Amino acid sequence: MNRCSMGKNNTLFYNEELQKLQIEADKIFAIRKSELNSLSSDIKKLESELKLSGIGFEFLHTSSLSENSCDCLGWVENEKGDYRLMYCLFEDLDSKLPTLAKPLIETKIDIRVRFSKTLPVFFKAILKAVQDKT
Repeated sequence: MNRCSMGKNNTLFYNEELQKLQIEADKIFAIRKSELNSLSSDIKKLESELKLSGIGFEFLHTSSLSENSCDCLGWVENEKGDYRLMYCLFEDLDSKLPTLAKPLIETKIDIRVRFSKTLPVFFKAILKAVQDKT
């Protein structure tokens, strides 16, 4: 009976059906990892482009709005005075300060994936804002 290692922990499967499933899983996981790496690269590249452009104003783009909260992507100045591509969550819609503001690249994977389709929309919107200011 062949042995099949699973993931990083090198657990061995002796069951042939589990071995076959692991081969299939390895292919699926490799594709998923590649997609996530590409998304992370896009986020880093977009932030780098925005930094190089020298955009010196804050810009928020609403992604989702509910009765009580708002998710945004933003070009926001952090506490060090650097502008970053940020994920902002406003749980109090009357507040001008977000409940959470964190660099998008440092957020959990599910947040990055959720905003993946918003990145081009955000980029287009901030470019328009730059044009409008010139």
